[in-house]
Amino acid sequence: MIRGAAVLYMSITGVVYGLLLAGYQEALQTTIPWVDTVLHRLMPLVMVVDWLMDPPRSKDMTFIHCATRWAVYPLAYAGWSLLRGTWASWYPYPFLNPQVVGGYPIVALYCLGIAAGSLAFVGMVAWLGRRCHLEVEGG
Repeated sequence: MIRGAAVLYMSITGVVYGLLLAGYQEALQTTIPWVDTVLHRLMPLVMVVDWLMDPPRSKDMTFIHCATRWAVYPLAYAGWSLLRGTWASWYPYPFLNPQVVGGYPIVALYCLGIAAGSLAFVGMVAWLGRRCHLEVEGG
């Protein structure tokens, strides 16, 4: 389950970076090109390939089982980032900053979009984990 969470989080990292954060290297302090490439492009792919090549050994990879466990960290991180941002006047990403995107309703839309995408990824990671597990077992 921990490995599945890591696959999910790194997949989200790759997609969110590609869609929302590419071009913000200076603001994100990822101006060293090889670090940016490895962290945001290469590692998400490596994690997914690893998941497919060495599938999980658990049969408990249902959507509900995974979603209820894997969603805790991203929800806590988003909540803390928004709370801390109001206190410190600093947000880790431009799309969480209401002054940058045009207010809290827009931030909420970004968060809802990322949450919906994350749930879709939970389903894909769990499905791939179950499917690969069954193929390894010969079922």
